[in-house]
Amino acid sequence: MQHYLLDSNQRLNVSFSKDSVAAYYHCFNQPYSKEVPPLMCASLWSKFDLFKKYANSELILTKSAINQTQKIEVDTIYVGRLEDIECRQIRNITRYTMALTLTKNDQHVITVTQTFIKAMK
Repeated sequence: MQHYLLDSNQRLNVSFSKDSVAAYYHCFNQPYSKEVPPLMCASLWSKFDLFKKYANSELILTKSAINQTQKIEVDTIYVGRLEDIECRQIRNITRYTMALTLTKNDQHVITVTQTFIKAMK
């Protein structure tokens, strides 16, 4: 898997297998489709070293925004870029905003921007 890491973003080649997409649809009692649901992109976050530093944290998802310009297809390789947009301390919580963008042949496919909060203990 080709990848590289910069200070605030990382790129990886990613894809969605037919089996994982079928399992996702099955969880929601939906018939299988070759189109990958946009929120299934959340399964990619843990593949990025940039996000692994939060793996043992109790993050609460507070906001999601999706900008999709093309369908995501199974068994197709995309370039995924995870970007750390903001980390902000607000009183006793920390707010993290990150964006995952998938491209294919240098064309935008989808960007999923999510905001998480973590309470200070």
